[in-house]
Amino acid sequence: MLRNAALSTLIALALSAATLGTSASALAAGPPTGPSVSAASDDLSGYSNVERIAGDDDSDPDATQALLDSWTPEAMESAVNMDVAPGVSGGDSSVTGAPIIGPQSWLAQPAPATPDATVDPGAPTGPVDADSADATPVDNPPDDAQSDDTDNSGDTAQDLTGRIAQPRSSSWPTNGLPTVGALFFNVGPIHQRCTGTVISTSTGNIIATAGHCIWNKLASWLPPVPMPNPVFVPGYHNGQAPYGKWTVKDRWIASSWRKNLHPDYDYGFMVLNKRNGRQIQDVVGANGWRTTAGYDNWVEITGYPDNRDNPLQCYTWTRQARNWLWQLVFPCDNYHEGVSGSLLMERFGQQAPGYGIAIASLGGYQQGGTSDNVSYAVRWNIHTAALLSAAVRGQ
Repeated sequence: MLRNAALSTLIALALSAATLGTSASALAAGPPTGPSVSAASDDLSGYSNVERIAGDDDSDPDATQALLDSWTPEAMESAVNMDVAPGVSGGDSSVTGAPIIGPQSWLAQPAPATPDATVDPGAPTGPVDADSADATPVDNPPDDAQSDDTDNSGDTAQDLTGRIAQPRSSSWPTNGLPTVGALFFNVGPIHQRCTGTVISTSTGNIIATAGHCIWNKLASWLPPVPMPNPVFVPGYHNGQAPYGKWTVKDRWIASSWRKNLHPDYDYGFMVLNKRNGRQIQDVVGANGWRTTAGYDNWVEITGYPDNRDNPLQCYTWTRQARNWLWQLVFPCDNYHEGVSGSLLMERFGQQAPGYGIAIASLGGYQQGGTSDNVSYAVRWNIHTAALLSAAVRGQ
């Protein structure tokens, strides 16, 4: 999601960009080369357009602890959303029915693909180990989030075929879900955050988020850079870290996102380090996922708007955004900036309370949208599955 930023914040971010520029050398395209990814080169030889950004390898425990300690309750409470580029009026309001006021960075992005378009040359390809996975719940399910126990089998998305600004879908605050958390970054002096979600994998250590929460412009006139030193706090609310703070070992994005910020590839995956000898999936469980969903879906979404310190949960219908192949659009009230990276979950609470099946990442067109009440998401697909398989194999 996009926002306007104060001039003083922009200056601070611009100055910090110089220190971030060197970290881009840690990024390698598949097939990977270089010391940061050499251990995975054999397993990834069949992949193209999958890129890894090396993170914290736990080789310096003191530095890791200092990073975790820096995220005090006060620091987490002061974090703003990831999208802090300069505002600009104008743009295309025909989809949302609302004027566009946001950063210029997305205005330079390629247009989303239509069904008859050729595959983007930067799309991830390679062996796909699976196109879906079931949720893997643990024995401490949440009791404060509303599960989807209604029968929507006869519903349709007809009410979303008109102007998307008209239908409304209420959201409500919760104390969070164990598998959904805030992703915190220190960009210079600025505390920032996105949303991340644990998904089920054989390695048990992967979260999904938006591509622009991994690699993005700090301002429209600056080149994109990797977001430094992310820390994931599952179940975060009101300055609390009920399941601990987790550092990130590697981040994975599509080449098309790194090179062009292409909205169809605005998703990414993070490999977390163990905490106290345990993988994140063993501690909080994980959501299922699939890459074969259509356009009309009844979904649950939990995300962290930056104008509040606990997450909002919403149930809503998705529909196809215009005639775009991978873009979904949906209404959720009060989804202010900061919910970027939230996952759209179908069948929420049906396998176990608090768990669902992820089908899309909040992001994509306009990096998720410019309205608090209408958002966009990238529908997961074969390219998403290839990137995820690479993230699993490349450890």
